[in-house]
Amino acid sequence: MADELSETTAYNPVNLNARVLVIARKRIVQPPSSITNAERIFGAYDIRGVVSQSLDSRNVRAIAGTFGNYLCPEEPGRFLIGHDTRLSSPAVSVGLREEGHQVVKIGLATTPMVYWYGADREFDGSVMVTARHLQPEYNGLKLCERDAKPLSGVHGLPEIAAAIANPPGVSKRPISQAGGNPIRTCVGHAFIKLAMRKQQALFAVELSGYYYYSDLHFTDNGLRTLIELINLVSAGGAPLSEMLARVQIYHTSGEINQQVPDRDRVLDGLKVAYHDGQIDHLDGLSVDYPDWWFNVCSSLTEPLLRINLGASRQDRLEKERKTLFSRIDHIIDEIGKVPD
Repeated sequence: MADELSETTAYNPVNLNARVLVIARKRIVQPPSSITNAERIFGAYDIRGVVSQSLDSRNVRAIAGTFGNYLCPEEPGRFLIGHDTRLSSPAVSVGLREEGHQVVKIGLATTPMVYWYGADREFDGSVMVTARHLQPEYNGLKLCERDAKPLSGVHGLPEIAAAIANPPGVSKRPISQAGGNPIRTCVGHAFIKLAMRKQQALFAVELSGYYYYSDLHFTDNGLRTLIELINLVSAGGAPLSEMLARVQIYHTSGEINQQVPDRDRVLDGLKVAYHDGQIDHLDGLSVDYPDWWFNVCSSLTEPLLRINLGASRQDRLEKERKTLFSRIDHIIDEIGKVPD
């Protein structure tokens, strides 16, 4: 709970105002981390735990981000944060900011001050960081929605705990914020065109660089995409890199192709090796962790595995990429030792 934070932040996504079909092998925004033994920190009327143990920085980020999305599921909200004198109290806003919410920190305050100010200034929610009378090694969060209505064990807190314990495979919030309705499906033009027609989607995209438009009979068109991009940059008054930075918050590897002797057995080996992650098989093997993810799938046109990774930090991306390919090499070695 000692992240270095700025006082305020705002999120301003490009406004889509349209229904969008997203075809993705990668995470757009990381869902909240899972919390072990959540029942120990979620109480009847607040959240409390031992700092750096049951209530560490990752858990606080997950709670804060999920709290923000619980109160404001469709668009960014405004949240107030105040804290008591505990040394661990001043920094908790990163989870809210990561989910695109605006945060105002009023610093050292009493709980009644946070209640009143949050309600009086019509914030969507407020957080008081305090463990009240408990020993210094403890800290906690008192969460309120608009008009100082507290979240409790019978309203709000169980929903937040459940959402953290069962995060979605792919977080769709940034697209929803921009007015879209994101949907996942398998890659490949035949699957995408069928899904677009079924869902009446306006637009779809593949990581490999294909862009599909409903007003072009659900076909892909690279030239149309280039024209749309030129128009967007021209009207935006900012470099393309700056516009991308507003919504692109994850580091990704890009697609990496690797030839292996038995693709199915490699996928089975990776499923075992990464059994502790959140696994789905929508398209090959996807595995999600709190701050990184990967997808490995078989090419439908070549004898290759197509591999993509993403992470919240570049150094984490490089570390997990090296580990993943090391495990693939190990699985290939093991395959070679087993008679067909």
